Formats: sequence, C-alpha cells, structure tokens
Amino acid sequence: MDKSAFRKNYGTTIGAFVKEALHNLKKADESKVIVFIQGSADITGDKTFTGKLDDRFPFQKISVLPQKNEPERFSGQAVEKETPMQNFKNNHLPNLRAQYLKEMISVYSKKIDPVLLDGVVKKYVSKEERNAVIYLFFPEDLLSGDRK
Repeated sequence: MDKSAFRKNYGTTIGAFVKEALHNLKKADESKVIVFIQGSADITGDKTFTGKLDDRFPFQKISVLPQKNEPERFSGQAVEKETPMQNFKNNHLPNLRAQYLKEMISVYSKKIDPVLLDGVVKKYVSKEERNAVIYLFFPEDLLSGDRK
C-alpha cells in the first residue's frame, strides 16, 4: 500500500492515536512513553510464498528486539534482520509489516520513534494474524501520578 492510500485509509486513526498518546503528557514525560510494534503472519504460504520488495519501501535491514525463549519476553538489545529484495518469504512478512507501520507513524509525529519487537509467524491459518499490533508503554510512575 503506498503512503497516500495508507493516509486515506488509516491516517485519521494513526493521527488520533499519536495525538491521544501524547496529549496529556508533560514535555519532560514524553520520552518515557514507548511505542512497540510487532508484526505477525499466519502459516498460509509458509512453503510457497515469495515476494519482491517494492522500491518505495526497501526495508532490507530491520532492527528488532529479538524474542526470548518465553512468549512475550524480548531482549533489550536490538538485532538487525535482513530481508532480500527478491524472493523474501512468509517469515519476513511480520517484520516488514511492523517496519511499514513504524514508517507511517513517523509521518504523524517526530516525537514517537517506535521500537520493533521481532515478529512471529503463527502455526495456524488465520487472516486476523496478518497484521501489526501497536503496544503503548507507560511507565508506572506516569500512570500512578507519582511524578518526580
């Protein structure tokens, strides 16, 4: 999806998300809020799918926090994942989706620099898993009102 189509379909939603995420924060607290994005895919096409990166989105190197052995646990040290321009596979789709969403969010705010969590390919067929999810992290002191 090109950027103008994305803005037409999702721009209002992303713009509202960015505005609401930062709206009630003091300037000093904005840097404490972290946006995480994790892409996913289902097992469909795992053996047969191949793709070609669009020249407008040459996401050949994507920096992600790798998943630890436990579900929903990630390393604090980012690693770079490579995606071939030609013949990328189903297992590349989660991080490509997340990187694309990160790029689109950056259009709406320079204050938010999303961190990508290593994406996953689910072991079952489900169209609902062909997406990217945004997680918004607020430190406990911001939520409890114990600001120093």
